[in-house]
Amino acid sequence: MKDQRVSFIQKLFPFLNKIEIACWLGLIIGFVAQYLNYPSQSLQVVSLIGLSIVFFLGAYQPSNIVQEEGEKWGMPELFQLMIVPKVLGIGMAVACLGIVFKIIDNNPKGSAQMLLLGGGTCAIAITIALVGVLTKVKHVQSVVPKLYRAVPIAAAALYLFSTI
Repeated sequence: MKDQRVSFIQKLFPFLNKIEIACWLGLIIGFVAQYLNYPSQSLQVVSLIGLSIVFFLGAYQPSNIVQEEGEKWGMPELFQLMIVPKVLGIGMAVACLGIVFKIIDNNPKGSAQMLLLGGGTCAIAITIALVGVLTKVKHVQSVVPKLYRAVPIAAAALYLFSTI
């Protein structure tokens, strides 16, 4: 048997959670430093860019849900378990970059577009995921951890969009 090659991205998936935790900690430290009137814009920008990369790559991470023998999946399961997590990941990445451009304040029109696109997409995907949770779609609990990340990012993006 030939050894199957493992791509770089597949080797990177196990480290995404650790990188995400480090980026969240950096972002929190940056906000605390900003509150205490220390210069922290660079730390916030680097942390948000790191989160954006993690969310984008995480959108392409294969699902770890195992379909049992004889179990049939319909359109609701496909939508809730495959499409919504990908849309959430890409939407969160766009929203994080919009927040970065808002912090940098270099291109207000571009940041407004990214905040609206990322925040709006996340808000729609969150609503669809919550419908799946309320209708008890099979294995929908696997989407809930992504919702914990998406809700504050969408809220921040939409809030920052409203301040422009």
